[in-house]
Amino acid sequence: MRIPKPYLYFLILISLAGGGLVLLATSLYGAGVSADAAKNMSTAESLLAGEGFYNHSAGPLVFWPPLYPALLAGMSLITGWDVFVSGWYLNVLVMVLNIFLAGTLIYEAFHDKILFAYFGGLFVLVSESAVRIHANISSDPLYITFSLIFLLAANRYLEKKSRAALWVMILSAALATLQRWLGAGLIAMGGLMVLVAHWREWRLILRDGSLMGLSVLPIGVWIYFHNILRFNTFWGNDSPILDPWMNFEFSLTKIMHWFLPYHPRLEGLLFNPLLVLGAILLILIIINRRENWVLWWRSLWRPNVFPVAFILPFSLVGLALTIVTRDHLDPYSDRYYVGFLASVIVLLFISLDILILRRVRFKENVLQIGLSLLFGAWILIYPTFSLYKYISASLANGEASNYNYYNNRAFNENPAIPVIKDLVAENPEAYLYSNYADGIWFYTRRTSLLMPRSGIDMNLAEISERYSGWPGDKPGYILWFLPNEFKHVVPPEILAEISDVQLVFSSGQGRIYSVQAIPD
Repeated sequence: MRIPKPYLYFLILISLAGGGLVLLATSLYGAGVSADAAKNMSTAESLLAGEGFYNHSAGPLVFWPPLYPALLAGMSLITGWDVFVSGWYLNVLVMVLNIFLAGTLIYEAFHDKILFAYFGGLFVLVSESAVRIHANISSDPLYITFSLIFLLAANRYLEKKSRAALWVMILSAALATLQRWLGAGLIAMGGLMVLVAHWREWRLILRDGSLMGLSVLPIGVWIYFHNILRFNTFWGNDSPILDPWMNFEFSLTKIMHWFLPYHPRLEGLLFNPLLVLGAILLILIIINRRENWVLWWRSLWRPNVFPVAFILPFSLVGLALTIVTRDHLDPYSDRYYVGFLASVIVLLFISLDILILRRVRFKENVLQIGLSLLFGAWILIYPTFSLYKYISASLANGEASNYNYYNNRAFNENPAIPVIKDLVAENPEAYLYSNYADGIWFYTRRTSLLMPRSGIDMNLAEISERYSGWPGDKPGYILWFLPNEFKHVVPPEILAEISDVQLVFSSGQGRIYSVQAIPD
């Protein structure tokens, strides 16, 4: 579908503005760095060194697919940039691309109601969630790119039965799965697209469905030859703890947070997603006749709406059945859902148009436009305010999301970090240990081995028995960051009972110890 020039120029403008917002949010120290980011970057460095898919603690890459660290390594090889810089600038460029793609999807759904398309594009631009995820070193932004490309190709496939569009779906789904395991949902979604496009033609369903199945081959080869044959695991977490219903409720809550402010005191009432959605649905049922619902349902099945609309419920079910629940508890951690911004907007505006605006009878055009503007203003004002607070916090302390654990003011101004860097420079053979192994790797770019771990009820005798002789033939330094949140890591005071631990440096933000095995 050809985009008219005014909206095309609008898309280009907001896409560039989105890249600018990411640069602004990361202007103090650079992109945010999480534990996962450190592992991906260190794996990329390992690839550049010719040592394979291993992270900074010498652990193999089995928890995630291989595409993202391979891309970081490739970018750094071509440009000469550090892997951190490669990940940072890659996400800035991807932010520009993702806004453009999401805006295009929204336009295709509302090409005949251009006001909705403009509001939808602006909503994606001012989404704090979108800026946050792109302002961090993460595999999620590029995964979103592949997902959006898949949806645009699915539009073409449903509309024209295009073989070229099918191959784009196959390629984007394969790349998405090599980027994140969640890409398997796109492969399943591709199968649904084939059924919808050819539901009366079984031969075509078998033909195109078989082709869509080719998307599984790249990740299948990786899992079998790398994970299973080499490390005897499917994808690292063979028995995750799942609570599908809780996952589903958390998913709805996090999406609602894009439009409504979150407060813990309101969690049981206003932010009970099932209660809120149930109340809205009840009101809509009361004010609408059956024919309105029939029209709403048919609107969702239009070729340029069906993929973007149905991927939301389709994916929510998949996420509920696959997300490790303990990793899903933070109400502000919504990285799994940023790719659904366009889907949520499309569903909202279709519902607004058919189930609310078409019920207006008095001075219809004026009221419809007025209500559209009012609704559009609401979905922009709260996200814009949230984005303003986020940018302000980022300018003061470094990228301010909860994803950024290590690249902020607290770590950059930690007085222990310059000291450990000097010690490493003086003794390059020393091994490094830390309660925050990912953080010490990020600041020293040295292999950071895992410290001894203790179970919940382990006493000193049990720790001594398990770790007798630690650290063996790998003496070095411990950088113990304060405050310590990882209670399962055995602290230096306990390790001093089984090893030769000497305090080298101390401050309120961290302590440095030399450590070696006690001589026999």
